[in-house]
Amino acid sequence: MMRIVWEREFLMRFKMEKKTAKVPEDVRRRIAANLVHYRKASKLSQEQVSASVGYTVNYISLFENGHRGVGVGGLCELAALYGTTPGTIIDEER
Repeated sequence: MMRIVWEREFLMRFKMEKKTAKVPEDVRRRIAANLVHYRKASKLSQEQVSASVGYTVNYISLFENGHRGVGVGGLCELAALYGTTPGTIIDEER
């Protein structure tokens, strides 16, 4: 249920349609920086995160470098793993 609520809020926030959703570059960079921050604050390696959420280490690296956007479902999983909310990962400036 949380995923559905966050997906709706995420799409509304950036005025995107579900099929064509493309996150603006500055937002993707902010999300990437926050993913790195929260992973390190949780004292987890990319390998540990990969094993927990089911993405390959390469994908985790791509998310954290901003080369690939993380979907709403993945963002919810990562936020839960890091003990924060998807909104904090999206909005917090680093």
